[in-house]
Amino acid sequence: PSKEWHYLHLYDPQITSPGSNMAPFPFLFEEHLSQPRPTKAGVPSFKLPNRELWIVPKREARELVAYLLSLQQLHQLEQVR
Repeated sequence: PSKEWHYLHLYDPQITSPGSNMAPFPFLFEEHLSQPRPTKAGVPSFKLPNRELWIVPKREARELVAYLLSLQQLHQLEQVR
């Protein structure tokens, strides 16, 4: 999955995976009622679907997503039914 997917999933797993039993981690994000200005460091911001709310990942969220993206899945997994 993309960085954006991971950020949205961490903020509220129901956004990306309805029915997920994963706990949300909104404390890893700043919330804004309008789109925040871009930062010099290039920190991304995301508009939540169907909500008038923007989220900006804190350092901990950015580091966690970078770690998750560094994990490599070297083989395809079979879908279990």
